Amino acid sequence: MTICELDTLLTALYVRIDDHLRRMRILGRPLRLTNCEVVWLAVAQVLSAYM
Repeated sequence: MTICELDTLLTALYVRIDDHLRRMRILGRPLRLTNCEVVWLAVAQVLSAYM
């Protein structure tokens, strides 16, 4: 898998996860990472073991 294909895969994965997770409104200070970003990072880490 080339770097371009990996970038495309990770971008599509992020969009898919973002579409399926609800956005929760939390009072207080803004979050550094959204729920979508946390899930995406975890999946990307697992996929990196197979690259």
